[in-house]
Amino acid sequence: MTTRAHRTNQLFSFPQARIISCPNLQIPSHKKILSRMCGLCCILFIAFEAIATLLVLPVSAQPSSPLGSSCQGNPYRKLSIEKWSQGDTPWCWATTAAIAMHYHGEPLVPCKVVTKEVGGTENCCDSVLTPDSQCLIGGRVSDALKHFNFTSDYKSLANSDLAEELSFSRISEQLCSNGPFISQIEGPSTFHAIVVYGYAVFDDLDDPHRLQVSVHDPQEEWPPFVTYDFFLDIDAFSHTGRYYSICKQGRRNCRP
Repeated sequence: MTTRAHRTNQLFSFPQARIISCPNLQIPSHKKILSRMCGLCCILFIAFEAIATLLVLPVSAQPSSPLGSSCQGNPYRKLSIEKWSQGDTPWCWATTAAIAMHYHGEPLVPCKVVTKEVGGTENCCDSVLTPDSQCLIGGRVSDALKHFNFTSDYKSLANSDLAEELSFSRISEQLCSNGPFISQIEGPSTFHAIVVYGYAVFDDLDDPHRLQVSVHDPQEEWPPFVTYDFFLDIDAFSHTGRYYSICKQGRRNCRP
């Protein structure tokens, strides 16, 4: 016999709970509310995934930084150097070497470098530089550095080397991790030396002048800043050598 209590229990009994899966929902009709909630969860999940994808795409599309590893976060750097001129002398080699060594704490001026080169037979800082003066000589940056126990990482360059050896990344890394460096350039009938002491990176990716290099020319013919493209392709001149990692031998962290 079915009692009223038994019939009441049957009315309020529920089938055994099932595992809910959003695809192909198999849910009893009396659980429509639960079904709708599940569908809403699926929609929210899909929307969340779409938003997350959109947020990630702009980040992955960002171009890599042109700066060296020691320069990250510093789009502009200009080192403090002495900007000596060679005047009417052929002293670009001595002037650039003196600037680099002075930056690293050596109390020098260009004429002292030349005096050392001529062996002290004439004081090139006090002499009247007549056409027959021993001081009016050309020289090599490497010899000027050696006279004062400085060393460098020198490499002779061909045009095919420039993209790697004078890449903007390497230029900036030298300036951030060591200091100014010297580039040797050659024209149709002359050699010259310049000091690189700064860089700048501007935000506009479409700006052809976005990458710039700061150069000191002892002949005072270069502007203070030039574009990186101009620096690599200097009209009638070409880069034929570079002096990286200039430092005093025996000093800490001197690793040319």
